Amino acid sequence: MEQIDRINKIIQQFLDSKGNYDSLKPIIHIDRGYGVCRKFGFDPTDGKFKSYDAPPQFKDDSARIKFIKKLNQDITNYNEKIDISQHPEIDSFPYYSFLVIRDGYELVDKILSVEIHDELLYEHIQDEDFVPRFNKTIYDFLKYKKEELEAEGRWSNDNIYYKPFQAFGDWFDKHPEHLLAPPYEIEGGVINVTDALWSIADDLRARIDKGEFPTYRDAYKWWCKHHTHKGKNVTWESF
Repeated sequence: MEQIDRINKIIQQFLDSKGNYDSLKPIIHIDRGYGVCRKFGFDPTDGKFKSYDAPPQFKDDSARIKFIKKLNQDITNYNEKIDISQHPEIDSFPYYSFLVIRDGYELVDKILSVEIHDELLYEHIQDEDFVPRFNKTIYDFLKYKKEELEAEGRWSNDNIYYKPFQAFGDWFDKHPEHLLAPPYEIEGGVINVTDALWSIADDLRARIDKGEFPTYRDAYKWWCKHHTHKGKNVTWESF
């Protein structure tokens, strides 16, 4: 049930302001870094406050988190002091956010981007096969909903999941090489991974080289906390 709830939350981020499920489409592109669909920085409309932008890049992920924490503190302070009849409040920034582009559009720009907030998926945005695995995760959920609704006699082309199911099915028909892509199994805050441990260790060492973790032990312990391997817990010594 936790897996379903988590996927439901991800799906909600695809919907438009009216909650239209037609907006739920397969993704064709992912920006492999932190991203939001607005200016990343402090952008007050009250001239008494000084605006500032996020740096173009961060030394590592901890530096990014530190910046967002300060940014959100400034936003909270701003919201508490402004006259909301004159100036709109500013929304805080999520610590983990990335942008994807949906299928079915001729143009690709920020307006068509979908902003996804999910810490565990964020940790996998560097996966080379992220796009097909993400699509498979959503498609498997839609197949589950279809079977559930058929059993209840409620599946029809008027159902909210009907058009998304068709869209994801069409995407995999066009890309049959990805039909066996393993979905991201997210339950209880843990992602199940089936890749070989040596391959996972190689990926972690690359992230250590980029400065995301101070030591190998820290990287391996982090991975073990947030993942299982083929449905089983592993210890950091396994790497």
